[in-house]
Amino acid sequence: MVGLRISAAIPVLLTVALVGLLLRGAWSMGEVVMPAAGLGSLVLGTLVVAGLATAIALPIGLLAALYLGEFALPRRRRWLKPALELLAGVPTIVYGLVAVMVVGPLLHRIWPSVQIHSGLAASLVLALMILPTIASLSEDALRTVPRQLREASLALGATRLRMLWVVALPAARPGIVAATMLAVARAMGETMIMTLAAGDGGSIGLDPLRAVETLTSLQGRAALRGLHDPSMYTAAMALLVLSLMAHGIAHRLVRRRGRWS
Repeated sequence: MVGLRISAAIPVLLTVALVGLLLRGAWSMGEVVMPAAGLGSLVLGTLVVAGLATAIALPIGLLAALYLGEFALPRRRRWLKPALELLAGVPTIVYGLVAVMVVGPLLHRIWPSVQIHSGLAASLVLALMILPTIASLSEDALRTVPRQLREASLALGATRLRMLWVVALPAARPGIVAATMLAVARAMGETMIMTLAAGDGGSIGLDPLRAVETLTSLQGRAALRGLHDPSMYTAAMALLVLSLMAHGIAHRLVRRRGRWS
């Protein structure tokens, strides 16, 4: 029993130690050093890029989940879902290179007002990266909806699409929202895509058609210069708080799933 308690306490202790390490690194000359770009601008830039990526990935992922869970033949689902989940295993540096070498130049060629390094390019590649998380977890949530609810709806004369809209999706809503929040947390914490594609450090703003400075892009470039900038630790602390908030919301929604269903 003591060993189990110690094992359960280790993640909490590690989180507290991580927060203490970041606070110690950010504390300089008796105060917390803020980034030159402004912490508020960095947080807003992070939310803009991650929010745009989620807005792109959520409807596509939800449609993919509906197809895999409700319409795909078993033999087709056996290779479609592993192929979709394979995207989650692609190293993020690959996504970053795709954003810089393919997506950014292509967007600039089609839409000249879009910079090669832009929030839009980063958002599109981030959407591709978080798509497997939303699709796979949403499909799992849809498959846990009791068959009796589906059959009762169909027996009352509802079409299959009507049954999905009225019965299956509301019942699976907590799982779908939790999957979305986990994807948002991953998007906010992504470093390579943000560093390579979102901003080049030349401009700071919230226009996704231009370079957008984010918390992770600032940390990525600061880490290349060295670990002696206290403001980098402040940005890391802000990012940790945002990620913990997203994970906390997702965890709370999963725990309330039975009551919402």
